[in-house]
Amino acid sequence: VSLRKSTYGRSLYAIGSNPNAARVVGIRSNRLLFITFVLSSVGAALAGAVLCSQLSAADPNAARGLELEVITAIVLGGASLAGGRGSMFGTILGLCTIGILNNGLILLDVPTFWQRVAQGLMLIIAVSFDSLRQKLNNQRS
Repeated sequence: VSLRKSTYGRSLYAIGSNPNAARVVGIRSNRLLFITFVLSSVGAALAGAVLCSQLSAADPNAARGLELEVITAIVLGGASLAGGRGSMFGTILGLCTIGILNNGLILLDVPTFWQRVAQGLMLIIAVSFDSLRQKLNNQRS
């Protein structure tokens, strides 16, 4: 809601879709990007604190390898790797899809290697659909 209804969110979407046009319109993109990165860093620090409290230890490698899951969830949620598209609801939906996939593979006693392969295949399929969608939109224009 805050991304679609607030000035901050709309400006962030504008920078994501076309940074040059956002600057021409008068959006101070450097300041907005700095604030966004600070907020992202605070969120990452909070996530790290929660993970440390769950593990009862501060292991710097505890979340190693989760990047693939995060990128896959975001792309599955409808975000374009080219920028300018995406929603929080779609990201949550993609995250739930990845969680269901992981849970199902764990229940089937599938080795971790093949779980990562399945996530990679989902990412490839999602990126392929995004690319196909962009090509179709460009042909219509």
